[in-house]
Amino acid sequence: MQTASVAAICSVGAYIVFDSVHTPPFTGVHLNIEFDESILDIDTLIPGWIGPGS
Repeated sequence: MQTASVAAICSVGAYIVFDSVHTPPFTGVHLNIEFDESILDIDTLIPGWIGPGS
């Protein structure tokens, strides 16, 4: 479960590992996205819930 508070910065991290004969293993993608606070509080996703009036 991931929780984000309404703040100006939202960080997303991902790690990619390749393991094959031709490509040596490696990791590392990190993404830092800055959002305006008004964008983060527009919607909340709830499983099975489409939106107001649904």
